[in-house]
Amino acid sequence: WKVDRAVPHPYPIIPFCSLPNNELLVFVHGSKVGDESPVFDACHEEFPSTWGMVAPDFTYFLSMYLDAQGYPLTIGNEEEGVASQYFDEPKEKEEETPVQILQRTEKMLTENPDHAFAHYERANAFKDLGNLSDAYISISKAVELDGNDPFYHFIKGEILNEGGEYRAALISYDTAVNLNPDDTFYLCCRAGLLFQFNKLKPSIDDCNRAIELDSGCLLAYMIRKDIYELRGMEDKAEMDQMIIDKLEQQDD
Repeated sequence: WKVDRAVPHPYPIIPFCSLPNNELLVFVHGSKVGDESPVFDACHEEFPSTWGMVAPDFTYFLSMYLDAQGYPLTIGNEEEGVASQYFDEPKEKEEETPVQILQRTEKMLTENPDHAFAHYERANAFKDLGNLSDAYISISKAVELDGNDPFYHFIKGEILNEGGEYRAALISYDTAVNLNPDDTFYLCCRAGLLFQFNKLKPSIDDCNRAIELDSGCLLAYMIRKDIYELRGMEDKAEMDQMIIDKLEQQDD
């Protein structure tokens, strides 16, 4: 069924009768239907916004069924209402706090201590709490368990970078880029750190590669513009600034 994945459980569509034309008669589960759902004519190839109402409730439908000697009119009337009008609004899940994440992942790791993603979640939670030491321990464990995932190496680099361990961070960024050389964000983060080390040539190479992969990579243009300015290449810096302004306007 073509229904928004964010709809809350239980599943809002309850089929109860197949029709000769391969459509179904369905109820809708949700607070908007009140005590009893209307009956809707549902086609799996159409969205619920086109499933018209056949009867205002099941009792009325049974009356139609008996009056028509088992062959009631089952073409839904969209003017009377459609199924999607009766769906409950999706409820946004409350965002977990870092402490809640640590509590949840502690239980997960008790059952499966080799769960790399859980160690990553803990690293992020510790980082958000300002505990970079434990964040580093957790992300290092994730890297140990799944060293082929560039994301874990990148996060390790981010934690090291935030802690002022810039050279160690660069090693982790290098690994992330080597594992996924087409990730523009990894390239830009490495370019930014290389720029801090005044390694302008490799930094601009990373920016150029990111722009080659994505001509709208704003961060790459921003870093490259700073490099051009430092090198005194004002014309190129101005050209990048024009592109930056254009991209920022598009984002607005």
